[in-house]
Amino acid sequence: EAGINDITVVVGYMKEKFYYLKDMFGVRICVNEDYFRFNNTSSLMCVLDRLEDTFVCCSDNYFTRNVFLDEADGAYYSVVYSAGRTDEWCVSLDGDGVITSVSMTGGRASWYMAGHVFFSKEFSARFREILKSEYSHDEVRMNLWEYLYSRHLDTLVMKGRKYDASDIWEFDTVQDLLRFDAGCLKDAKSVIMDNICRVLDCEVGNITDMSPILQGLTNRSMSFCVEKNGTRKRYVYRHPGIGTGEFISRAGEMFSMDVAVRLGLDRTFICMDPEGWKISHYVEGVRTLDYHNGTDVLKALTMIRSLHDERIRSDHDFHIWQKTLDMIGMTRDKERAGVPGLSAFDGSARLHTVIEKLYLYTKKDGVEECLCHCDFYAPNILVGKDGSMNLIDWEYSGNDDPASDIGTFICCSDYTPDQAARVIGLYLGHSPTPARMRHFMAYVAIASYYWFVWAVYQSQIGNDVGEYLDIWYRGAWSYGNYSLELYTH
Repeated sequence: EAGINDITVVVGYMKEKFYYLKDMFGVRICVNEDYFRFNNTSSLMCVLDRLEDTFVCCSDNYFTRNVFLDEADGAYYSVVYSAGRTDEWCVSLDGDGVITSVSMTGGRASWYMAGHVFFSKEFSARFREILKSEYSHDEVRMNLWEYLYSRHLDTLVMKGRKYDASDIWEFDTVQDLLRFDAGCLKDAKSVIMDNICRVLDCEVGNITDMSPILQGLTNRSMSFCVEKNGTRKRYVYRHPGIGTGEFISRAGEMFSMDVAVRLGLDRTFICMDPEGWKISHYVEGVRTLDYHNGTDVLKALTMIRSLHDERIRSDHDFHIWQKTLDMIGMTRDKERAGVPGLSAFDGSARLHTVIEKLYLYTKKDGVEECLCHCDFYAPNILVGKDGSMNLIDWEYSGNDDPASDIGTFICCSDYTPDQAARVIGLYLGHSPTPARMRHFMAYVAIASYYWFVWAVYQSQIGNDVGEYLDIWYRGAWSYGNYSLELYTH
């Protein structure tokens, strides 16, 4: 309608799902290889040569009218008014409608950025030079392009073009979509909705109040309510994350879930499918374990000790050192494909040698393996308002040295070696011998190294684990050298 036929679609995640647009509509497809590492500044870097008199649109916007028919007399950002509080980026406008300030922390009774942007040829030329000169800075690459723009308002002059909230919609969550179209899920042909309806014996119309759960590092989860027969109950649905099938045995997880239910370690569990999706009860007012709450820590250690004392054997082995070697192989495959990996870390080969020596020492200790949780850390230990505790997410579980659970617990904390030693004593129920203590300390290093390698691989496939990567890297070094000293002197 607007006579625009020169269209470029920048793709990254699930890029193959968009290739049909080229044949169907004649658009250009541009692949952003950095989509998982940097923010949308990296998308604009891919198309710098395409910026002229150009509309720039986000993929989560929907327009109820053709905004591209509006005449443009210069660069502008579409803005919508919020009478109440909004967390969107708010702007101030002068008498001519020029944007004079940008607040990234939201605001109240303010115009905020929403929808499409128009870059004039002059604006594009200035923006192109600024982005090229500053893109090497992590602060720029890790932020939205609007962040860079907000730092150069005097040079990058842009007006705010006002729109009604009914003109521009932004869909970040299912709830956003439902506010626009309350009946959309009935025709969504969603496998997830089908799973929920089958397990909980409800209709799609009974499912309400869906909200993403962001604490997990790999899987995608949401909470939701089911309303039927005058009752309303909240549940959790977990969907397996990308690539988890390469290092997780769902059959092993299902076996462990049965054990966890039988031993009363996880009372949230409802159903799990061999493909990896799971439905659980939602615990209201729940919090995760506090590493510095003595009651929490003792209760959690008692739970994991009760599992180990059962001496249950699974058909699935975890074997943390073998898993580490497998994960290293996967990271190297990605490196050969041009994705930075372990070699980007100084001394990674020397660190590997230290941890390997430690592991060989621990094998000589002759500890019997049994079923372990293998992901025993605070986010997987839920504490209810009444003090009840559930140990969830058994997807890594399998046979291993019980010290691997305690090693993981400690390596995900901010404990000092002295505090770690006290935790080991609490788990054992007595003061350990020096030989027993060094065995557990070694597993803090071994677990730190495994999770460090795991985090590197996650970053290679687009899953950012945040500060944990650095925590595990430093933990592998510090506990590795400390424990090796205990074994060799």
